[in-house]
Amino acid sequence: MVIKLKIISEGDNFKIYLISKKNEELDLKRYVKKIIIKLKNKMNKYIEGYYNVNVYVNEIYGIVIELEKTGDFDFFKDFLELNIKIYENSKMYYKFSDYFTLINKNNIYYFDNNYYIDIENLNKKELLYITDFGEITYGKKLNNIISNLKKVDMCYNKKIINM
Repeated sequence: MVIKLKIISEGDNFKIYLISKKNEELDLKRYVKKIIIKLKNKMNKYIEGYYNVNVYVNEIYGIVIELEKTGDFDFFKDFLELNIKIYENSKMYYKFSDYFTLINKNNIYYFDNNYYIDIENLNKKELLYITDFGEITYGKKLNNIISNLKKVDMCYNKKIINM
C-alpha cells in the first residue's frame, strides 16, 4: 500500500519514490512494470524505447525506481523495453541541509555541508515529514560517501541549570 508517491523527471530519465507500508510478498518485477505502464499512460511526456530500471527496496522506506533511457526503437515508437535489476534490502539515508529539520537528533551524520540519517532510525511519522525537506540517498551515491560520514555529537535536549 503506497502512502506517498513522488516522481521526478530528468529529461527521458525518471525517478519514482514510493513510500509504502511494509512490503508484503510481491512479485516485484511485475509490480514495477505495472507502475511504469501507469506512468507511461498518465504522463504528458511520452515514455518509449529501451530503459535500464534499477529498483531499490527498503523495508522501512519502500521502493525507489530509477528509469534510465538507453535507446530508441527505429520503427515502433510506442514500444517499451525494460531491463529490470532489483536490489533488495537496500541501505538508505536521508540527506538534509538543516540540522533542526529533525526532532530526533540521535545518530545524525555530517559530510560535505549536509546532514545524513539512516532511515532505520526514523519512525513512519518522521519519515513522512522529512521527505518534504530532504533527499533520499541510496545505491552508488550512498556507497561513495558512507565511509566519509562523521557522527554529530550535539545535545540540545538537556537543560543545564546553574546554581
